[in-house]
Amino acid sequence: MARFLRHPGIMCHCKPLLILFFGLWAGCLSARSEDVQFQVLASFAFTNGSVPWAPLIQGTDGSLYGTAYYGGSTTVQANGLGTVFKFATNGSLTPLCTFYGTNGSHPRSGLVQAKDGNLYGTTHNGGTSTAIAFSEVGYGTIFRVTPDGDFTNLLSFVGTNGACPAAELIEGSDGWLYGTTRSGGATFDIPGYGAPGYGCIFRISTNGEFAIVHSFTPGSTGVSPMSGLLAASDGNLYGNCGTVAYRLTTSGVFDPVALLDSSHAYTHLSKVCEGRDGLFYLVSHGVNSNSPGQLFSFSTNGTLSTLSVFPGSITFSWGGAIEGTDGSFFGTSQLGGTNGAGTIYRVTRDGVFTVLVSLDPNSGGSPSARLIQGIDGAFYGTGGGGDGNGTIFRLTVPSAMAPKLKAPGSLGSETVLSWSAIRGRNYQVQTTTNLAGLNWENAGGVVTATNSLNAWSSSARSAPQMFYRVMMLP
Repeated sequence: MARFLRHPGIMCHCKPLLILFFGLWAGCLSARSEDVQFQVLASFAFTNGSVPWAPLIQGTDGSLYGTAYYGGSTTVQANGLGTVFKFATNGSLTPLCTFYGTNGSHPRSGLVQAKDGNLYGTTHNGGTSTAIAFSEVGYGTIFRVTPDGDFTNLLSFVGTNGACPAAELIEGSDGWLYGTTRSGGATFDIPGYGAPGYGCIFRISTNGEFAIVHSFTPGSTGVSPMSGLLAASDGNLYGNCGTVAYRLTTSGVFDPVALLDSSHAYTHLSKVCEGRDGLFYLVSHGVNSNSPGQLFSFSTNGTLSTLSVFPGSITFSWGGAIEGTDGSFFGTSQLGGTNGAGTIYRVTRDGVFTVLVSLDPNSGGSPSARLIQGIDGAFYGTGGGGDGNGTIFRLTVPSAMAPKLKAPGSLGSETVLSWSAIRGRNYQVQTTTNLAGLNWENAGGVVTATNSLNAWSSSARSAPQMFYRVMMLP
């Protein structure tokens, strides 16, 4: 799997110029002709969880981790109060911990693995509060669990510090963990749907030091955030409240970047996705043919642009979309497809919408969470089925695994290449002076990707022209 670049000859004292020559990689075919494979990897059995509502993460050990809204012990509630689970590389699906109320209940959000190697998350209810919020007991918690299952409750929400977090935490560039609550905060004394208050953005350290960074108020732009924050490449945090996409600096400056009009409504559960083109993307999930879903972008100056309007039958794309390494966007819908049980779809850079998989009610149907792209290049997600308790599935799209080069550039005397990458995968930059030959040579050592956009630079220009390619190694 490779992409190629040409570096034309540079005259002395002239500014170097790099242009995209052509791109090619194995298996880059249309969705109709390439071998797209869907597989259910595991089914939940209630004791290890039921109804996985949130997205998975892949840990540094290669295992998949997540949360289930129900399941686990039935000693407190017949449906169970939820679990944190681990799906190991050997195929075993086991609970790391079970929620029983005072340590939290009903996690609606996924996990984050911080730099210390531990997993951190929130529960929507439970904790020390005995108040009723959204028909359940308690205002939620923040917890830590090790990959081996050692559990620590870091904080209970009591209203004034927030209530009922519905989205996962993220680790900011400053090392703090950031999150949102849909209720509570500085407006906790104001009655609201489900629980008092309009919500807040908070931060917490890995040892439990907590602070509210921003509280939403009735007069503010946007209230009651339910989607997770994005730690963007510019060091800031981005999120949305359904009516506004906002930016938050780590020093606490809140800026409503883009106001979402009626045509871009219903984004409250969609997490912001940062594209490699410098834009930010959201999915309006759609409710019917009169209000269809769409994938759209917003810029840092607030400009909105629709990339693709979904078919009217593709509705409730709750989790939003992610950008694959091929530059396309991938997402799920709860409804639509040939079985009416939801889909997995792709939107290309030119806005073409394609259903990759029509899900079956018994095997991955009606997914609520966004996908992740694993270190193997495949996509992983959770859905229904599995005797009603839910499943973990994998989708393999060969063309989505290949590295995709951005427009090249230069920095001083250096040639700079950057490409879409899978975090943790190894890549090799190679060069040649003649595309007609087969004498590609390695340029430098193996590069291990540390995030979804990787870069390489070199000042070596021993030939009047040079061609480059990037190989993803096995």
